[in-house]
Amino acid sequence: MTDTEERDSPRGWLEDRELREKLRAATVLMLDAMADVIEDEGLTLSAVLQSGAEFACSHADLPDRYAPLVEAEAVGYLARTLARVPQSLFTGQLMVYVRKIDSLAQPQQVKLLRRAAAAYTRRLPASAAAPEPADAPTVPYVVGRYQGGPYVAFAALTRHPAARRPAR
Repeated sequence: MTDTEERDSPRGWLEDRELREKLRAATVLMLDAMADVIEDEGLTLSAVLQSGAEFACSHADLPDRYAPLVEAEAVGYLARTLARVPQSLFTGQLMVYVRKIDSLAQPQQVKLLRRAAAAYTRRLPASAAAPEPADAPTVPYVVGRYQGGPYVAFAALTRHPAARRPAR
């Protein structure tokens, strides 16, 4: 495969270890940079998403065409941090999590982004960056259908994984 074919291959990032590492580094940089901008400028997550991905790609020596991939990875990781369940990148649910993060106070947004960047750097699951109970927004979600009828659950996602469970 020539260099041109490799770069134009739709599976290029899947097969190229160096490119995957650059994408990971760009995602960490994006999470950290967004935290800095939110802290310094007083903006919200949704206001800095697109420019954060473009900034990260330019500083990680990646072409701009990878910015949406880096943005999607960062937002997906943040959603998994809050929901502790896998979220598809192509559902409208990710915007729910972005809005929930936007609703947090500025210091809590910064703390969540920094925790996510640290956990992502160490290749930990998103649940490792879950916010402390006092910092967590609640996100309702639909579980699905259960045999005979609809089963809808609304979960208050405020429990930290290390929190104590009540004695039985």
